Amino acid sequence: DLAVVLSSCCKPKFGQPIVGYVARGKQIRVHKTDCKNLQGLESERLVHVEWKKDSSRQYRYQADISVSGRDREGFLRDVTSVISDAGCNIAGIAFERDGAGGVFGKLAVEVSGYDDLEKILHRLEEVFGVDKVEVSR
Repeated sequence: DLAVVLSSCCKPKFGQPIVGYVARGKQIRVHKTDCKNLQGLESERLVHVEWKKDSSRQYRYQADISVSGRDREGFLRDVTSVISDAGCNIAGIAFERDGAGGVFGKLAVEVSGYDDLEKILHRLEEVFGVDKVEVSR
């Protein structure tokens, strides 16, 4: 009967290996198993957790992606098309020009799991003009 909260420090995504930590305040905080914040915590408070498998529900998690590249006509259209074509939603977007012919920005993307995120990252790297793509923290 404890509340379950996805930890904001490591932002676990569906499908990634996770562990629960029984926190004060009667909640279980879910972390990725390699989260640096787990170091030094009381090991007796760690509990086994797993992702709920429910094929009738489409899970959505937000991932923040940073993209930088060379500015050109259609750049932003091509970037957003990759996400749309993957069947994912863009929850937020902010891009700027750097004054030297470059463009950079962040996208908040709703994905159903780590596989979706990996597919989007790979496809974004293939967009003409994109120099760098990474998950933001």
